Amino acid sequence: MRRRFFQWLSVVTKTRKGALVVLLALAFLASVYWLASGHLKINSSRNGMVSNDDPEQALFMAYNKQFGAANDIVVILEGDSRQALRDSADKVAKQFWKIDGVSTVFYRVDLDALADNGLYYLSTQNLTRLAANLDMLEKLTRSHKKTDKVVLKGIPKLVSDLNEGIEKFTDGEVQGLGQAKLTESDIDASVTAISSLIDELTNWLIEPDRKYLGLRASFAKRESGLDLDNEGYLSANSGKMLLMRINSHRDVVDVIHAAPLISGMESALEENLSSGIEWSIAGVPGLIAEEQATLQRELPLSGIVSLIGCLLLFALAYRSLLSTAVVMLPLLVGLTWTLALTAVLIGSLNLLTSPMAIIIIGMGIDFSVHLFTRAREEQRAGKSASEATHIALVSTGPPVMTGGLTSAAAFGAMIFTDFQGTSEMGIIGCTGLILVMLASFTMMPMLLRFPRSVRFSKTVGSNAAPWDWPHQKSKMILGVGIVITLALGLCIRPIDFNYDQDAFVSEGSKARAAIDKLKASGVGGAEYAVTRSNSMKESRTQHTELLKLTGENGVVDRLESIFDVLPPDLEAKEVIVSKIRKFAGKLPRVHFEARPESDLSTLGPALKELSENAKTWLPAYLRTLGEKELAARVGQIVPALTRLQGAMSKLNKEELRTRLNHFEVRIADLSKRFDAFFRRADRPLQPSDLPASLVAPYYVMDGDKAVYAVRIYPRGDISDPQYNRNLRDTVRKVDPKATGYALVYVYFGVIMKNGLKDAALWAGIVVLLLLILDLRSLKYVTLAAIPLVFGVFWMVGLMNVFKIDYTYSNMISIPLILGIGIDSGLHVIHRWRECGEVGESIRSTGRAILISTLTTMTAFGAMMMGSHRGVNTLAVTLVLGLSSCLILTLVFLPALLDLLQKPRSEEATPTE
Repeated sequence: MRRRFFQWLSVVTKTRKGALVVLLALAFLASVYWLASGHLKINSSRNGMVSNDDPEQALFMAYNKQFGAANDIVVILEGDSRQALRDSADKVAKQFWKIDGVSTVFYRVDLDALADNGLYYLSTQNLTRLAANLDMLEKLTRSHKKTDKVVLKGIPKLVSDLNEGIEKFTDGEVQGLGQAKLTESDIDASVTAISSLIDELTNWLIEPDRKYLGLRASFAKRESGLDLDNEGYLSANSGKMLLMRINSHRDVVDVIHAAPLISGMESALEENLSSGIEWSIAGVPGLIAEEQATLQRELPLSGIVSLIGCLLLFALAYRSLLSTAVVMLPLLVGLTWTLALTAVLIGSLNLLTSPMAIIIIGMGIDFSVHLFTRAREEQRAGKSASEATHIALVSTGPPVMTGGLTSAAAFGAMIFTDFQGTSEMGIIGCTGLILVMLASFTMMPMLLRFPRSVRFSKTVGSNAAPWDWPHQKSKMILGVGIVITLALGLCIRPIDFNYDQDAFVSEGSKARAAIDKLKASGVGGAEYAVTRSNSMKESRTQHTELLKLTGENGVVDRLESIFDVLPPDLEAKEVIVSKIRKFAGKLPRVHFEARPESDLSTLGPALKELSENAKTWLPAYLRTLGEKELAARVGQIVPALTRLQGAMSKLNKEELRTRLNHFEVRIADLSKRFDAFFRRADRPLQPSDLPASLVAPYYVMDGDKAVYAVRIYPRGDISDPQYNRNLRDTVRKVDPKATGYALVYVYFGVIMKNGLKDAALWAGIVVLLLLILDLRSLKYVTLAAIPLVFGVFWMVGLMNVFKIDYTYSNMISIPLILGIGIDSGLHVIHRWRECGEVGESIRSTGRAILISTLTTMTAFGAMMMGSHRGVNTLAVTLVLGLSSCLILTLVFLPALLDLLQKPRSEEATPTE
């Protein structure tokens, strides 16, 4: 049937040449237009390689939908100046918020960010002191009406008013003082508050670039490896490293979103950093953007080099540019059709399918090479171009078709794997080889009949003596081949599958270096697992259970949850806050106003008077009341006043006014927040009361339902399957629906590995069936398969010798070798059955096998040029497999055939 098909095809390509040319040209031009209009993209999304129907993927994507991308981006700023780091972070953060796709930017905690709830983040001790101060103030101001409003008009006036109050106190003029019953805690709280305020003012005068009040949140040191500096910035490495955590609600492991996001951040960093500040970006999105840039830069170049290499090799072998063009043209047309069909069916090339154009170039060239070589051979034997073309098509066409179908079947077996990335690779490879084969079978007959399309040396004619196989060396060749196979077979042992996706990235990867820098600084990795719940009570239970997994012997490094951003000791603080609000309700409303026009000449004398009062008059009065200990405590504010006066003495009038005004503006804003906090209705603090940038990683509203998350940062290497399995099983005991990048990392690799194992099995079965259908003899099927079987032994053995691990990338080489490796043995067996002589079979078919295999190896070898290690590893593995199969086909198989009984010519040479 196949012979009749090729006879019919020979006639059609000769008699309907014009119609075929028009159809082929239209299909080619339509494909070029579709590709040129940008319909085919390169997509390095890792989520896109797994079906959304997979239960683990469904959990993972559900979390992404609720909380945003499960992969944070961490920006690292490094420098020797803390203030320069802070200034740079402030500038960059403003630009980050403008980038499309950014949902949160977290890099500092301060009372501004916590809005009117900032007081909850003061320590319990400071809140208690504040309550004591208000209690004392209420005792001292019982004669005031509750509706009175007290306005403090700038620091100079405040100091003067304080001196006046002390004078009245020491003169016994304060009404209600007799009922005040001031305690030691009253005085202690007041002294502490005044000293803190004075020291804060001193800091603002000393530090000209200071922007924030030094009120630190009480959860400052709760994150492992991290700290908040005295202005609330997220820092590490003893303050020489400042960190910014950015999250997006988009799928940032999809390069469509990751690349512009990372690009925008890089631009913001380049344009806004202070001198001497170095930056880097850590996290999976950064790796993906970098990988995308590498693929887009190197794959087209590798494709061009691959094509040029194949052209040069073919031109060198046949010494004719025209002949080279004849062979390459069907390949280019078929490749264009393939890419256009990929754009229609899939729309993009993923991480695994990105090198498919190069793979198809290497594999698809075989069809034209075998047809051309046979036609050339027949013309050298004296046949006309038309006769030679007919013989080549009818005699060589069937084994070429079988070889092409076996390779396509190897890819086709991948379509049915659970891993979407390999499934798409199967679609592209299967359809691509069929389309290139179609282009070769329709175009090559027309091209071969074209005058002078087949060139050969005039010195070699039809009477050339046939080449004899060296019979006396066959046994030696078989012995050596078997010894090598046994030796390499002994090298075969279970090869560990390397699940580390980051092993794909280029040497010198900046994103990889940034991740290593985070780990070296004690911060740990950026990837995490996560549990979810619908109530704070359930989330607290999860958090408590997960805490048991931390520690030196635990599988968890650290946790992050809503309880890390809610104020610690919240229940106790809410009791104190309730008291504060009761006191505040009895006090006048106090507002501080910044007064840039204040007369600064009064400030120095007023501070001097305050120092004298604190040092002499107030203690003396307290001693007359028998309060010797309280008198000693009051004197503790004197050193703070001395430091303030020293700082003032170093500034000129303009510097003093500018820095004092900045401080007053911050105090005025803080007084408004305090007043709002004091007057607010007394109710428990809720996560929704806090800034979104603080709680978004741990709390969201999904419709009308609250969702709480606990992030689990692993202690071990998430690419280690044993550790990952242990982490997953342990966390799933706390939450059966736990997910996160750290949990699915290895799982998706297992899906791919198992899928490729199944694909290799099915590819082997399909290849075997096709061989049986083609050769119709178990003996010939066995002989044709020997180079492939031994070649796989050689390849896997050499992988162990060269310490090449199985990875996501080179794992696909196994089903590919099954498809590619069988072709050469099949062609030798077909030719041997046709001519009955080993030497003649190798002389004629061997040349085509050598050229086609070398062109395939050249195509794959071009992929080694790039820096992407995943593509490099695939290329090395395929070259090892192909070279092994080539040697076995051209050396070992002929030696074996030579020892067997020579068959009669079983396939008559067709004539036109």
